[in-house]
Amino acid sequence: MSETVTLQIYVQTTEQGSSLGYYPDKEGPVIDAAKQALKELGAEYLDGQYQAVPPARPPFYVVIIDATPVNTNELEVILNEIWSSVTFQGQPVPSAKISVQGLDSA
Repeated sequence: MSETVTLQIYVQTTEQGSSLGYYPDKEGPVIDAAKQALKELGAEYLDGQYQAVPPARPPFYVVIIDATPVNTNELEVILNEIWSSVTFQGQPVPSAKISVQGLDSA
């Protein structure tokens, strides 16, 4: 069995007054972007889920991803690059700042 890591992806909109929308637990633009970024880094997406977050301004998402091992700094850079071209159901997503943190302890 291959090694897996658990990653937290935090996405906060940078557009005043915009909403990031609502996405089902297991699909949406953050997970789509994470799959693409992981593939570019030679890692594999295994599972992911949006976490419940309280209403906040500016809006944000927290997504937990299980993947094969990957450099979190490189993943964060690629996710931020990819995000500007992401669409979901044909609509562009608001601009956002994305950060990635590993949740597994060494």
